[in-house]
Amino acid sequence: MGGPKILVAAGLLVLVLACEESFAVGGPFKYDYSIPVPKWSIQGLDTDGTNVFALWDDSALYTLDSNDGHLISSTDLSSFGCGWLGLAYNGTNLFALHSSYGGVDSYVYEIDPQSGIILNSFSVGYGEYISATIFDGNLYLSGFSGGGFAVFDTTNGNLLSSFSSWSYHGLTAYGSTLIGAVGYSGLCVEIDPYTGERLNSFRLNTFSQGIRGLAWDGTRLFVSGIVGYNSGAPGYIDVYERLPNGTPWACAFVNWTYNGSRDVLDGSWSSGSSSVLSWLWDLNADGLYDDASGVTPDIDYGSLYTIPDIGLKVTTSDGAEDFMRIGNVYFRPPGPTIPEPGTVALIAPALLAFAGIAVRRMRK
Repeated sequence: MGGPKILVAAGLLVLVLACEESFAVGGPFKYDYSIPVPKWSIQGLDTDGTNVFALWDDSALYTLDSNDGHLISSTDLSSFGCGWLGLAYNGTNLFALHSSYGGVDSYVYEIDPQSGIILNSFSVGYGEYISATIFDGNLYLSGFSGGGFAVFDTTNGNLLSSFSSWSYHGLTAYGSTLIGAVGYSGLCVEIDPYTGERLNSFRLNTFSQGIRGLAWDGTRLFVSGIVGYNSGAPGYIDVYERLPNGTPWACAFVNWTYNGSRDVLDGSWSSGSSSVLSWLWDLNADGLYDDASGVTPDIDYGSLYTIPDIGLKVTTSDGAEDFMRIGNVYFRPPGPTIPEPGTVALIAPALLAFAGIAVRRMRK
């Protein structure tokens, strides 16, 4: 894997929807490097292993070198308007999803990746689709309204099947399964491609406005999203490497509470091949993890609601360690009691966490 290691600055909004099953949350991917992209909002993503294909939602398709990000070619799609939300590569051609709202059908355009010429197109109906991937030769689209998947034949656009699941803003084939990104949360879910069942999940600290594109090339996971809301600004794609199963993973964030009490640090998403034995915290940026301990340490910050630097060290029962640091961590001041989960129809039951962060991962 090429490219320099860089510092990724991002704000993180985490919305983890409660559900009936208990996820085996892990951290199978480690941030490796980032590559630049010309535009700030890359909503569709795929790769052939050498190049990365990036779909700007406004009006363009870019082909980039997967190691250093240099621009190889671009295709102007502005004549179709904005709304390009998903991209899939079948080994020969690209399938770009142009999603419409307000009762208008969405379309998929088959594009030659070498010339940028549109070869074919077909309607996928009104489904408010937001992501795409190729699995077993067929086109999978994830829908926004009501969630779920629709599976289409890429040769004629016929609908082959559909089934219920969550809505995924990023989607990629991952061996015999799929990986989908859940909106603004950084939560990624491994999915059974035939039933939509959620098999496993992990969280990536990347993109303040949420993950929008995923692409797996067999060794690397490419991740795109929205960088701010400035249409003239460039963006980036984060590249993660697959870690061996059971690699320890430190994951820290701020847990917002529903009862008006103080927000707390939360290390419960950390994991490893064996149980996590200890959570140690550095709260004063001295590099020593001796200021607090426990999964959710009880800390009184007084009137200081932004902590410039916090570190977490986790150690598993087999002696493995991992470290994570987050900067500019924001804690809400205690205030009026917030309605209990279940009283807010759109988000309850849910866990809502927020941190404005600069993430730096360290491994030993």
